[in-house]
Amino acid sequence: KLYDRVRRNPDLTIPELTTHRQVSKYIRPIFRLMNESFVKIYGYSHLEEEEMNQLANRYLPIVHPRYIKLALHRSGDLAGFILAIPNVAEGLIKSRGRLLPLGILHILNARRRSTKLDTYIGAVKEEFRNRGVDTLLGYSMIETAIRDGFSILDGHHQLELNSKIRAEMENVNGYVAKRYRIYQKALG
Repeated sequence: KLYDRVRRNPDLTIPELTTHRQVSKYIRPIFRLMNESFVKIYGYSHLEEEEMNQLANRYLPIVHPRYIKLALHRSGDLAGFILAIPNVAEGLIKSRGRLLPLGILHILNARRRSTKLDTYIGAVKEEFRNRGVDTLLGYSMIETAIRDGFSILDGHHQLELNSKIRAEMENVNGYVAKRYRIYQKALG
């Protein structure tokens, strides 16, 4: 119900990205949104322009544009994004972590046959939070995952104390399968 209501909002659109060229014009806004949104997240380091270039050059070729969902406001501003990559764990195991001579083929084959889509990162701009942008992005990603034959959508590394994102995932029948915790101990 919430998705249907948010989807009718004429101020927000989710473009269907199909090429890396379409994605490339949103790279900087995505990184800037990460810098804005992740300020309070433990362990996040602000990205400088050079780091943004390095990350874009390193990771853009391995991310399929279909699995990058953007929510755009009618003003052209990026309201939010989510990024996912097909799970390649089977290929990494088979290649024993080596790319050469045939490891890359195992990884690419695993990526093509994977039934698990791993969501890695996402953010919503402060002024668009609690307005359904996250629902729009999540539902769009779920639709794409189902259309492409994925049966599992795995949300990675959500802080245990991040109650908002956990509540969203639990609202769509998600469950906690793994826990990641950070412990601190004074030395000396």
